[in-house]
Amino acid sequence: MSRVVPRLHLKGLSGHSTDDLMVLVQGGDALAFEALYYRVFPSLRGFIAPRARRPEPVDDCIQEVFCRVWALRGRFAGKSSAKTYLFGIALNVVRELSNRPRRPEPLLGDHAAAEERSDLDGGELSQAIRVARAALTNNQSRAIAMVYDQQISPGNAAKMVGCSKKAMRGRIERARINLYHSLRLQLSLEFDGWPRAASTAKERT
Repeated sequence: MSRVVPRLHLKGLSGHSTDDLMVLVQGGDALAFEALYYRVFPSLRGFIAPRARRPEPVDDCIQEVFCRVWALRGRFAGKSSAKTYLFGIALNVVRELSNRPRRPEPLLGDHAAAEERSDLDGGELSQAIRVARAALTNNQSRAIAMVYDQQISPGNAAKMVGCSKKAMRGRIERARINLYHSLRLQLSLEFDGWPRAASTAKERT
């Protein structure tokens, strides 16, 4: 767990309440903003941690909260306590991150190292990828096109084609495995981040 150590240059603000600090922040006082950060960090972290349903680090959520507090500092009207105001922003941040669509695994993993090989140019790799994609099943090819080419989330892609999210993710994963093995055969390459499981090319889904 992260620990916040108060800075000596903030001792002059130690007698201010959280509400007092928020009023100073509203007026653009950067020192008060820093003091507010150190004052509420522990309680804010305790509030966010059990509510975060996604793997984003809790401290990153807190940073986002304070970015919004500073950017919107003029909106604090004092109708509620500073803590209530801060926790309200924190709750919105957690909800937004929880509802954000998950990004799929990179289609080609980390192939930068492969492109740096002296005996392989970008054109050769691109051609190999086209050949590999052409060999996918119709369902796999459509899944890859929707999620990676059209940037549609797997969940929405599943709704559009009338299958479950699990089925869509399965098609994407089998497509990635088949692409990996095809490129490996064509170019004798290893790609970081690619599945090493045996090919499931026989599964025609």
